[in-house]
Amino acid sequence: MIAAKRDHGIFLVSDAVATPAALTEGGLSTVGGGVHLADDGALRHVSTGFLAGSVQTLDVGVATVARLTGSLATAVRLASTAPAAVLDDGPHWTPGARADVLVFDWAPGDPAITPREVLIAGDTATDLTAADTTAAAGGRR
Repeated sequence: MIAAKRDHGIFLVSDAVATPAALTEGGLSTVGGGVHLADDGALRHVSTGFLAGSVQTLDVGVATVARLTGSLATAVRLASTAPAAVLDDGPHWTPGARADVLVFDWAPGDPAITPREVLIAGDTATDLTAADTTAAAGGRR
């Protein structure tokens, strides 16, 4: 799709929901009603089979797009400045703009990005737990 759209009008988001570990073992959850994790990786309503959300998080999405396109810069842009432009929530990467930044590690072949540091409004978030930095990456660990 990225090749067809030539990178215009594409952005990377996730509607991943917190799901109990039981879902990975074929169990059920009450997130949004009775849901189960289907074989195709989709979170589906038990009663209708309709899509109920996603379990793929942005840390995995960014790594996947980077692997498929060969460009980490493209993947990060599709997950950051591209959706921000759609929201039109002000200037980005300009002097005086709010600086919310995730510093992460990633190497080709890694299944996800690994958060190292979170900056909120330009300040290092030192009191965050590992779960908080993972949430900031849009991910689970």
